[in-house]
Amino acid sequence: APAVSSAPCPSASSTARALPEHALTVPELSSLGPDVVQGLAERFVQLYYGLLAVRPSALSQFYRENSQAVRTWFGGRCPMDAAAYSNQVHQGVAQIIKVIMASVGGCDPAADKLPIVASSVNGMQASVLAGRNALSVRITGVITFLALDSPSFFQFAQEVVLEACPLRASFLYVREDRIEYVDPMFHAPQPPPLPEASSPGQPLLPQWQGGPAVPETFPLGP
Repeated sequence: APAVSSAPCPSASSTARALPEHALTVPELSSLGPDVVQGLAERFVQLYYGLLAVRPSALSQFYRENSQAVRTWFGGRCPMDAAAYSNQVHQGVAQIIKVIMASVGGCDPAADKLPIVASSVNGMQASVLAGRNALSVRITGVITFLALDSPSFFQFAQEVVLEACPLRASFLYVREDRIEYVDPMFHAPQPPPLPEASSPGQPLLPQWQGGPAVPETFPLGP
């Protein structure tokens, strides 16, 4: 099976002259076996939540200008800076990172303030999207935002679409990213079904704690 990586998908201007023509052809994800698909998703989750805990600004490497993200908060303890962006569609790297940083205090933490979030993933489902060279990954767990004056604990459900980068072979980026944060004391209404939802399956990812040991780059693939 072809190797696939989560390293940054470069811009067209920086890549068009640097890569040979054949490097612009991405592999067909539909050719990957279920174990490989699951492994890609697990490694994405490890890096994403590891970076969120120690250097959230570095998450910009996962997005492109056509990426879209939504963050929705249910309950009264939403970080104040993040409340203004709740339940809105944000597009492009700058908008998405602005929303992410608003939930963790606005800037990367100092070395003596790590981590700024504590995450525990307790379920994950991954599948190849029919008709698209992309993976759908649904992640559930709990997260505590430690950088706030009053650390807040939330349950969360995240749905991401990892799409093959058109400008660099064997690389994935986050095309769609939706997270719902729910205060455990708040009874959220049942959300509508997500488009192109992941196929049903048993959660395979064991509990994992975010922390500084996660590397800044994490190739996805065998």
